[in-house]
Amino acid sequence: MESNDIQELWAKYNEKLDQHLKFNSNLLRKINLDKSKKEFNKSFSYEIINLSIAIIIVIITGGRSFQYLDNMPIYLSFILSALLGITYSTLSIIKIQKFSKINFYSNASIINYQKQLADLRKTVLKYKKIELFLMPLLLITLLPVASMLAHNVNIFNDLTRFITTYIICLIICYPAALWLYKQLYENKLQNIMTFLDEIAEYEKSESEED
Repeated sequence: MESNDIQELWAKYNEKLDQHLKFNSNLLRKINLDKSKKEFNKSFSYEIINLSIAIIIVIITGGRSFQYLDNMPIYLSFILSALLGITYSTLSIIKIQKFSKINFYSNASIINYQKQLADLRKTVLKYKKIELFLMPLLLITLLPVASMLAHNVNIFNDLTRFITTYIICLIICYPAALWLYKQLYENKLQNIMTFLDEIAEYEKSESEED
């Protein structure tokens, strides 16, 4: 076999190898972006649920508050619950706007995805801290509301029961909120970062080989 033939075969082999590597790169990108989108949607859906709950609280407490104008403590509980519901709604809307800016099928660079995700994690953590800080106040206002709506009982008439119920709710709800944040935000977003890092590492190794 002549040297020209060998060079031609070698060139064809290199061409097929490049095509194979490009195929692997595109396949890895598609698979990992699909995984990222799946994890992303779980966090996004949970935030939409949070917004829906907050809006329901605003509608119910704001709409029913005027029925208790003759009972100032209960009336204030309804009003404060509505205001806190508006606060939680606002925080959720801000987070949802951040989520909406990320599109895993836009053919953007991996670096761009990583920057957007880092910005999203920073925003989520910032506002989740505010939500956790407000949770004790939200529970204090919602307990009288729930008692009146469910049983038509003014829980302020029995302060021992009110304090006991509040402490129990706080003990249950606070760890639950932290667990949900870790499972539905932090872990999911970290998984996405891992998928993106895998793509970035593969593309980097390809560029170094070239």
